Amino acid sequence: MDSISVGRMGKIVVNGDSFVHERHFAQDESYLEKTWAYKLGADNLALAGCSNERIFYSTIDYLNKNNPDTLIIGWTGNDRFMLPHTNGLNVHVTPGGTLKPFFDNFINTDDDVSAYDKIYYQKMYNPFTNFQRFLNYHKHLENYCASRQIKFINFMTIKGLPNQNDLINIAKTAYMNRQDTVLEQKGIEHNYENLQNTLSTFNKDVWINGEIGYCMNDALDKFPKWTDNNHPGKEASAHWLQIIKKNLN
Repeated sequence: MDSISVGRMGKIVVNGDSFVHERHFAQDESYLEKTWAYKLGADNLALAGCSNERIFYSTIDYLNKNNPDTLIIGWTGNDRFMLPHTNGLNVHVTPGGTLKPFFDNFINTDDDVSAYDKIYYQKMYNPFTNFQRFLNYHKHLENYCASRQIKFINFMTIKGLPNQNDLINIAKTAYMNRQDTVLEQKGIEHNYENLQNTLSTFNKDVWINGEIGYCMNDALDKFPKWTDNNHPGKEASAHWLQIIKKNLN
């Protein structure tokens, strides 16, 4: 369904991972009408299994061509990533689980991308740089929407934002002088402060219920899961739609 005007909501676009895509509701295209995004009348850019890189860049691509009234984003885990392929498509990688590296929109090709996750997680993945990217993605869209008078609504899909201990552990993975423990500790403290300072600039008014880091998975914890025992079921999806509508008003 194309974006439609729903009362005062205007034109809405949503983006995120499988919690926003909800492709799990059916194997054929009938899944679409079962999703909360469809019932909201929104353009849905989401892709199951994708990363924050994909969420950000596909959102920017959309905003370069469209002028929505509302942008809703469900941010995913920072351990996922999007990598280029020589065939012109992107490859999406996720850690663990049964989801193997896949192309944009699960396009099937003869290209073998089975080694992408091994290469990425062994040679490229860094928690600090990934989380720092997410912070920059969010701040850019927050500022862009404010400048264009676009209502901006955010939430985390799988897990909330890192707590203090998580941030310290993330800061430990940053590049720094590790010649001795004193220099290393100063480096950790410096990078931790950088992360905290950026987080402190987040505007709570652009998060669900005014709660920075509001997590969809936690909010729907009491509702039955889908048959895969991982994603929210239809009752949970319907409840989430009501939460979104409440935050649109």
